[in-house]
Amino acid sequence: MKPDERESKLPTLETLTIQLPNFPNEIGEGILERKDGEVYYEGKKLKVGIEIRTHFVPPNNSEAKITIGISNEKNEKSFVIITVKKHRDNTCTATVNVKNEIKEAKGIGRKLWETALAIIQKMVNQTDTNITHQVIKRPNSGLNKDKWDELFLPLLKQHGYTMTVDKFSPEDCWKKVYTKNDEL
Repeated sequence: MKPDERESKLPTLETLTIQLPNFPNEIGEGILERKDGEVYYEGKKLKVGIEIRTHFVPPNNSEAKITIGISNEKNEKSFVIITVKKHRDNTCTATVNVKNEIKEAKGIGRKLWETALAIIQKMVNQTDTNITHQVIKRPNSGLNKDKWDELFLPLLKQHGYTMTVDKFSPEDCWKKVYTKNDEL
């Protein structure tokens, strides 16, 4: 097999498939899985690592955490961490944290964030439980507030988030309730 044939069979970041976890129902039911591989992003081959952890938190709370890490040959890294908590009243909330240090892969941070939204939707479809995702404007890693607005406001609007007031955060907030079979 020629090297270019092998490379053409690697998944792209957009086609990466992840086996999603179920929420554990009691202590000792959690899982830890790790999968490593390679993906293409804008013609560049990158290493990818996926880690899935679940655990039960008494009384009656469960958590699933999915981390997707990407690195290049210079060992620069980008990652997204999706944390979904199932509370004892059976409501679910999600948080998404993205960090991008791979400067040559323009837009990979936004792509990882959008991948996280797709994972949240897949979890809703799989568990038949709505998940509320709240986004709090916290620019960092070189993004000032104007750059954050430029990058994220169109994505929030595109994905159906609405601006809300959060009494615990002085920053701007957006929220979306993901329901079964919503379209992204």
